[in-house]
Amino acid sequence: TVATHTGDPAALRAGRRAALSLLSNQESPTSMQTGAWILARLDAVEGETKQLDSLTARALDPLTEGPLRASDPRRYSDGPVLIHMLLDNDKTADAADVAQRLEDALERSSDFPFLTATAAHANALVHRDAALAETAASLYDGCPQPLVRALALEDAGALLPPNRATDAVKHLDTALEI
Repeated sequence: TVATHTGDPAALRAGRRAALSLLSNQESPTSMQTGAWILARLDAVEGETKQLDSLTARALDPLTEGPLRASDPRRYSDGPVLIHMLLDNDKTADAADVAQRLEDALERSSDFPFLTATAAHANALVHRDAALAETAASLYDGCPQPLVRALALEDAGALLPPNRATDAVKHLDTALEI
């Protein structure tokens, strides 16, 4: 995750090696799915879409098999990251499916920490809804994962219309500070 934000070449290579190692673990489907997820994220950062082209959202989204298990390294907050990757590759229907699975998870577990924020963030991206993105960013206040809140702030800033440029810059500056 850090490597995808910093772009550090050594960290990106280490992440790729770790992902390939996870993919080679044929005895653990969760490890293989995690490896595929890491590779897709690294490929997206590096501008490669081959991995995402060959995988569907169902293969990358851990919610396709129900709620996340405590032992799963993937998180609900990975949903908006996946949605970004899908939208960047014109997979709008897949992105909407990911957002819907987050909504379904929220219905089952409305008290799960920050799941409301994640579902709002996902829907803001799918529907290009700036107000909902701002709501999601505020719902992430106190989130122990600062990069999750930073992404929501970045998205809120990016989705705001030109007549709200001052607010957009504030959101983007706060995201950069985080």
